[in-house]
Amino acid sequence: MSPPEQLPIMALLEQPLAHDPKYCLAKQSTLHLKKRMMSLSSASRFGGRGDYTLLDDSSEPLFKCTGKVNMKQEKSECISPAITNPDGDVVVTLLTRAMSMVQETVAKTPAEQEVFRVRLDTKTMKHRVSGDLVDSIAGKPVHATLIVRNGWKCHSMVEIDGECVGYVYRDKWTNMDHKIELAANMDYVFVASLIILLDIISVDTLHTVV
Repeated sequence: MSPPEQLPIMALLEQPLAHDPKYCLAKQSTLHLKKRMMSLSSASRFGGRGDYTLLDDSSEPLFKCTGKVNMKQEKSECISPAITNPDGDVVVTLLTRAMSMVQETVAKTPAEQEVFRVRLDTKTMKHRVSGDLVDSIAGKPVHATLIVRNGWKCHSMVEIDGECVGYVYRDKWTNMDHKIELAANMDYVFVASLIILLDIISVDTLHTVV
């Protein structure tokens, strides 16, 4: 997995932009999102779902995402995977619904509080996702978009108001590992969820982003 020659300039967030400030890091960091396939038969580089683990730059776990997600349109509601912290406590659950030409995932805390939504327009199949994160400090949603750059197997960027808050580069040989350059004070649960959901969508549609 090769990083880009030059990373984009990251947004300078003066305070945490997150559904909960404890899911932010105080400095710009390199995180690792690793995918573990559920079975040998699904371990093809062309597809398969699995569990995801987000690690910090010291390889310490930040969260795990477990549970099968089926995002096919014929099902109006799908199984909810859980994102858990290193102690095994649920941070959020991800409930995905297919409504008309839009697939939408809602993240809720164990207290049933909605903290962000992620959407894909399945009509255009642009293989970009957008989401609204509820900023716990401002008390209002902030819009973010994960934009594919040079193909989903290479690089992509998470932007808020035109500024980069996360940059993703992917192992193009195995499709299993992602490196994330994350801006300081940015919600890593939200950013990683954008990446996980786009990864699942890319598998389910059997379509490679170009």
